[in-house]
Amino acid sequence: MYLQQLPHNLRYYRDKHQFTQQELADLLKVSRSVVAKWENGHVLPDLLTAVKLSKLFQISLDTLIGEAPETDFLLSDYQAHYQENTYDDKSLHQLMDFLLKNKTLKEQLLHYRTLPLKQQKTIERFLQMAMDELKKY
Repeated sequence: MYLQQLPHNLRYYRDKHQFTQQELADLLKVSRSVVAKWENGHVLPDLLTAVKLSKLFQISLDTLIGEAPETDFLLSDYQAHYQENTYDDKSLHQLMDFLLKNKTLKEQLLHYRTLPLKQQKTIERFLQMAMDELKKY
């Protein structure tokens, strides 16, 4: 179950460290398409590569595969940015505050993140249709 979080975590930490897929592939001596397949969840990196990734990203293997609570790194990043006042977007702060306080929605979003990409896209289309309908009223 936790391995479903791995593709998201790979992309998150790659972006956080400002690596392109090609740069990460070069560091790991694999092709860029292999990195893309990892991030899309089509294949998983082997154990030795996962260990290399965790060392490269300076995180535990548990965090990389998603066994550590997912919100820990998101919340710590948000708090670091918030405390540094690097973002002046009031709506972002309001949204983060809302999500932190709304336990039910937060749980639903966390569950959404574990779904396969195809199911996530279906939910996104459904929500977009619902929002479009609400705008009519």
